[in-house]
Amino acid sequence: MSNKVSTSLSPTMKLSIIAAIFMLISAILIRPPENNLAIFEEGMYHPYPMIKDSLKTIEINDDISLNIVTDTTGNVYFYTLKDEELLTSGLIANNNDLEGEMYWVLKQPATIIDATEEDIRSERERQLFIGMITNAQIDNIAVNGINSDIQYFDYRGYKYFYTTEQIDEYAILEGFSSENDLVYQNEVDSISD
Repeated sequence: MSNKVSTSLSPTMKLSIIAAIFMLISAILIRPPENNLAIFEEGMYHPYPMIKDSLKTIEINDDISLNIVTDTTGNVYFYTLKDEELLTSGLIANNNDLEGEMYWVLKQPATIIDATEEDIRSERERQLFIGMITNAQIDNIAVNGINSDIQYFDYRGYKYFYTTEQIDEYAILEGFSSENDLVYQNEVDSISD
């Protein structure tokens, strides 16, 4: 007597296997970026690979993060994210070509036509004034005589600063020593990129 074993799958099992394969393929194709560096790499042109372990993230507020990353040639980039959306980005300087005492970028939002006051406030939150201090004598800075809203952090051997407060396109930047002596002042010029 021989017992025959049925090797066919029931229609329900076939449908379950097909659905599982479809869900796996969909998950692979539609998966979100692995981290916020991937969002930046997909959203901004940069000719050289990023050094992944150089990424530094600073939470500006509950919604927006400031990220600093360096590429293999020494270019230092910044970018801000809100809910995994790239808001603004730019190049601060190249660590291999530092001749100035300070480098900075002012990213202004686009002009809003027929905007409500809430829209304008929202866009101002997207403004970012960020920079790098290369002169070791400079301990803190002031923009148009104000330094209370400026945040500082260290990154790869240099002191950086940022503020999201409204900055005029033309501003005076002053760098002060730890004894509050004036060490640096830019010429009154446009500071936007």
